[in-house]
Amino acid sequence: MTQIAIMIVRNEEACLPRCLNHLANQGLRAAVIDNDSTDRAREIR
Repeated sequence: MTQIAIMIVRNEEACLPRCLNHLANQGLRAAVIDNDSTDRAREIR
């Protein structure tokens, strides 16, 4: 079974990389939905 974390974010450039790394370390995949960010959150993978 695959578990996926679905995250809806807006202007989370500062927190998003750490959060995604934490989820990956826990063996989770992440789907990020950006809600019209004005920072560089859209560019983070």
